[in-house]
Amino acid sequence: MRNLSLLLTLDQQEDDYSTYLLDYQIGRSLGRDRWGSPRLLARQSSACGWQADGIPLLLGRGPARPGLELLPARQGARLSIDGRWLWKPHPQAPWPAPHRIVQLDRHRRRREVIWKREGWEVLDLQVDPNGQGLYFAVRLPEERGQLWHWCPRRRSNVLLIDSADFPPIEFAVHPKEAGLAFVDQSDDQVYYRPFGVGGIRRLSQPDREQESQDAPGVYRCSPAFTPDGSRLFYCTAFLGMEGAHLCNSGNLYVTSMLGSKLREVGLEEEGCPVNVCLPSWPVYLGMAIAS
Repeated sequence: MRNLSLLLTLDQQEDDYSTYLLDYQIGRSLGRDRWGSPRLLARQSSACGWQADGIPLLLGRGPARPGLELLPARQGARLSIDGRWLWKPHPQAPWPAPHRIVQLDRHRRRREVIWKREGWEVLDLQVDPNGQGLYFAVRLPEERGQLWHWCPRRRSNVLLIDSADFPPIEFAVHPKEAGLAFVDQSDDQVYYRPFGVGGIRRLSQPDREQESQDAPGVYRCSPAFTPDGSRLFYCTAFLGMEGAHLCNSGNLYVTSMLGSKLREVGLEEEGCPVNVCLPSWPVYLGMAIAS
């Protein structure tokens, strides 16, 4: 694979969140990767994912635009690539933390709770690489974290991780579903954890992030794999001063899963990256055939 499209949410301070598209070319090595300039898709919106036929999926409210799908839902909602299954954490409020996951079958207009546990917290939801199921991370505070996979067609939940040393904030499952990258709550670093044998290794590289040298309190978010699993993107963010105003700053980074190099993906000062969404392999293949 060579040409790729990244869907980005950028925090532009006065303009709130806006969604951009970034063209990215994968080279023979990370040092040969190239990318273009971010292109504005929609203001007052955030990136959510990709639909079949390469349609960008955005969270927000407003009139629909050709070539985009706008989902009027809050942060954390996920939609299967065919648009049938919509998943949301509930309650969708800062407090109390969400402790159940609701699924809406948009074809039959049927709503049901697919996971619920009092005292637990739903941390993150991610559509699986096939685009038809859901991975979700939950935790029992001060005790342990878990990773589950839900298949709506089989109507089954499968527990994949149940461990005291699994405290994710956000995560991304590898396209081959052999493991996952996650942001650790304890140190805000990005790690890779295999589902089978093998140890956890750190993917983020604070010693190579310029902001980590210059500013305290840098945190990382939104890990995302390329469709072939060869690259991992993640965002950094920290609070800084611009004149008399406190604002978010940060960068987008990419690392190779086969090496230890790290590159900053320049965004030409369009804003602070909040999250990044890449197409799954089925969506990418559809985009490649269409082009």
